[in-house]
Amino acid sequence: MDMKKKIKELINGIKKYINNIKLKRYYIENTMEGRSYFAIFLDSLVIKVILFILGFIYFFIRTNSLGFTATITVQLILLFWIINGRIKKSRLNTAKKEVYDKVAKEKIFGDLINKTPYEYLSYLKSALEKYKVEDIKLFHQTDVDMLANLDGNRIGIKCYQYNKDYKVSSNHVREFFLTLNKMDINEGIIITTSTFSEDAKELLPKLKDHGKLHLMDIEEIVKLFKQVELYPSDNDIKKIILDKISDKKRRMKEYKNEILSKSKIGKYIIIGLVIYLWGGFTPFETYYNLVALILILLAIISFGKYISSFIYVDSANEEEIL
Repeated sequence: MDMKKKIKELINGIKKYINNIKLKRYYIENTMEGRSYFAIFLDSLVIKVILFILGFIYFFIRTNSLGFTATITVQLILLFWIINGRIKKSRLNTAKKEVYDKVAKEKIFGDLINKTPYEYLSYLKSALEKYKVEDIKLFHQTDVDMLANLDGNRIGIKCYQYNKDYKVSSNHVREFFLTLNKMDINEGIIITTSTFSEDAKELLPKLKDHGKLHLMDIEEIVKLFKQVELYPSDNDIKKIILDKISDKKRRMKEYKNEILSKSKIGKYIIIGLVIYLWGGFTPFETYYNLVALILILLAIISFGKYISSFIYVDSANEEEIL
């Protein structure tokens, strides 16, 4: 039992280590303007090698001592490595926070937008109740969804469940404000899963002498959820990121299988030959020949993949028989 437990702990430790590497790569690649983790690592390695060579040449010219030059250069490179490591750690923490905030916002938006209108209102009601909004009652009117008390004042609340590309306009704000006036309410909150248009924001100062309106977009909802402990946990965010990585890997595999499918072998050969022959009648023969060569290579690779799949299946069947 102890051996099984140790093996299980070892496997879990390896999985955790691999997942941490995947997460680290994701943090860096998603905050470095599309640069891959390998490209960043290669740049860092090249800089260290160049610094080592320049340092070695400089100290060797100055001292004419190979031993001293090697020693001092290695020490300086190690010092640079330590300082660079701390800078990288700080950047990684910053990148991690940016990614966490982005993923958490996407999750909150997705959860809210996928709820039914009633579930959406009920969920926001429970979130506001955990804040400082009291005596909330669902009103279910066209322009007002909830009535409540905020700091001793009666308020109206309107909730819009919009996609990201649909903004709440000044017309929405104006209609809500007029409805509150008819109900003798001087304060209100408009909540949306999207954002507010500029004209909606510009309308607020014009209305402040007649009442008070609070605009709460998706960014403000995220802040609210942080305060009332409805924000996704670190483990939830990590799971979402790992699922994204798995989905991307699966899509890449499907894309590769589609490109190298057996149904494309004949097409690659025919198109490649046509392009090769056609290239002889144009001034861009080299370009056409290169394209034709790529297509023929894709056909060869696709055929090889098709044959290897048969070999794999046959060997697997033989093992089952044995």
